Amino acid sequence: MKLLLVAIAAESAQRSHELRRLLEADSDIKVVAELRDPHQALGAVLQHSPDLLLLSSALLNSGGLDAIELIMAERPTGILLIEERSITPDEQSVQRAIRRGVLQREFLPTRIDAEFAGHLRTVVRRLARVRVVRHILGRTNGAGQTPHRVPSEVSDGRGRFPDSVALTPIPRRVELPTATAGKPRAEVARRTGQQIALVAIGASIGGPNILADILRPLSPAFTAAIAIVQHLPSGFARPFADYLNSHTNLPVHVVDQSQPVRPGCVYLAADDGHLISPRRGVLAPDAGPPICGHRPSVDRLFLSVAKSYGESAIGVILTGLGNDGSEGLMAMRQGGAVTIAQDAETTTVDGMPRVARESGAAEYWLTPTEISEALLLFCSSAVPRSGGSR
Repeated sequence: MKLLLVAIAAESAQRSHELRRLLEADSDIKVVAELRDPHQALGAVLQHSPDLLLLSSALLNSGGLDAIELIMAERPTGILLIEERSITPDEQSVQRAIRRGVLQREFLPTRIDAEFAGHLRTVVRRLARVRVVRHILGRTNGAGQTPHRVPSEVSDGRGRFPDSVALTPIPRRVELPTATAGKPRAEVARRTGQQIALVAIGASIGGPNILADILRPLSPAFTAAIAIVQHLPSGFARPFADYLNSHTNLPVHVVDQSQPVRPGCVYLAADDGHLISPRRGVLAPDAGPPICGHRPSVDRLFLSVAKSYGESAIGVILTGLGNDGSEGLMAMRQGGAVTIAQDAETTTVDGMPRVARESGAAEYWLTPTEISEALLLFCSSAVPRSGGSR
């Protein structure tokens, strides 16, 4: 008998423990995570890969709706909404949860007896077998999409850099070797003499898993600092930092105040604020207005890095809708930085990387594994350099 793994996000420890007791009364169900903060739900799903998430309706208006959207975009998972009539949110919130991907709603009776407990376990078993698909609810127009792979969306009114392309060599797809295949190809090897101090990475839908995969192989001997903008709803920055901390050997920090950067450290944009490099060796939050609907904005980070680091940086743009980051990546490339876009075959949403590739902003087109290998080629040394200053 297959063991069913369940995560529970409830408004109180008492309710969570009660649900655990009801579910684990049968030996084929195991609760692998109990949460009271819906902002931790994405990390728990990525960490434990449960067959089903039980989500209390009381959490919908305190981050639960965003959590549903992120889970269905990043790691599609069956979700059962648990409602208590005394604290049920407005019906509009429940319907929004269903549109975002909730499979079913279940009311808890005032008195939970053996009959209801058996019914709940039956529902959990049935929903755990439902094959869910990636579900992306557009934040700008509310239009839902449920394809296995999402069509590229590359236009938000900004140009395709017609003046810049003429000044920039055409991009190229570069095949890197596996870890045991020997020396890299000449196209990459000739660039590895650059002294890289900062790696700037931008990602949106599909990014959390990819970022974890890219960071996982990096060791404490990594000689550059890493600055990341991941499009997330407000409230998810620190849970995301915790998730990355559990998947990398490098310490991960949320930048909520100006601070010097250190080699071998990862820095994330804080909630609802840009991440910028006002000068070489420093990262800081920025409360400027959203750029093309994004705060934090990948472009805002990349443009600042282009000015403060020049050729001492690497820019990486990963999966996501739209074209955030391409303008900044172009500025980085024209300043001498190494620029990389994720290849089309491995993206969840080939929007942001596609614009970077087609515009010429990206010098290399690589898979996540190849991105890790490239970063190690450029930024590993037995004697770490200073990540913040020349």
